[in-house]
Amino acid sequence: RVAITDAFASLQMNTTPLPWDAIKAAIEAELPGPIEASFAWIDETPLAAASLAQVHAARLHATEPGGVEPDVVIKVQRPDARASVQVDTDILQRLAADAERRSDWARAYGVRALVDEFVRALKEELDYRIELANTELLRGTLAKSSGSTVHVPVIFPDLCTERMMVQEHVQ
Repeated sequence: RVAITDAFASLQMNTTPLPWDAIKAAIEAELPGPIEASFAWIDETPLAAASLAQVHAARLHATEPGGVEPDVVIKVQRPDARASVQVDTDILQRLAADAERRSDWARAYGVRALVDEFVRALKEELDYRIELANTELLRGTLAKSSGSTVHVPVIFPDLCTERMMVQEHVQ
C-alpha cells in the first residue's frame, strides 16, 4: 500500500517544470493579443510545477497612468495535460471494469462508479473557468459572513480561460 501511495504522490509532486518557451506559447495561446499587451513582466522560473499546470509570478500593467502594477500569478495548463489525463483515465476505467468483471469485492464497492466520479472530477479540474466560478462563489459567501478574516485572492477574469487563470499574488 505504501508503494502505491508513494507512486501516486510522485505524480503530483515530482513534476519537472516545462521550459519557458513551451509555457510562453501556452500563455500566448490563451491571450487575445501579444503577451506584452497583458503582462508588464513574467518570471520565466516557475513558482510551482505540477502534473496539470505550472505557475509563474507576473505583473500586470497599471490600469491608470501612474497607477500600481498588480503582482499576479499565472496558472497555465501544461500543453500535454488533457491528452495525458485522457490516456490515464481510459486505463483506470478499463481496469475498474475488468476488476468488477473478475471480483465480487470490486462489484460490491462499485469500483467503476468510484473511478467514473474520479474521472469526472479530474476533467472538471482541467477547466479553470470552474475554479474561477468557485473562487467568486467563495468570495460572495465570505462577504456575507460577519467577521470573516479569510482573504480570497482577486481574480482577473479578463485574463482567465479554460486553460489559464490569473490571480493576485498573495505572499
